[in-house]
Amino acid sequence: MGPSFGATIVAGLVLDYCVQSVIGWFWDAEGNLTTTIRKTLNEVEREIILGSLKAPGMRAIFAKWQEDSDARLRSGIKAAIYQTDY
Repeated sequence: MGPSFGATIVAGLVLDYCVQSVIGWFWDAEGNLTTTIRKTLNEVEREIILGSLKAPGMRAIFAKWQEDSDARLRSGIKAAIYQTDY
């Protein structure tokens, strides 16, 4: 995941805002479609952050990266103190 992933998410959110505005002005006077779109987007957001049965979410991925980073840092500190390679 690189910068294009973030740009895609931002572009999707901007597009969603524009579509919701147009729908709200012209076709969805009662707000039913807007409510459905918001619920769907909330579900997508939850799946991206928390994950699903098929794939881990961003929270799990970032936690793993942090654990790996902490382990490398501890190993580097031990190597510097004991002047050995771990």
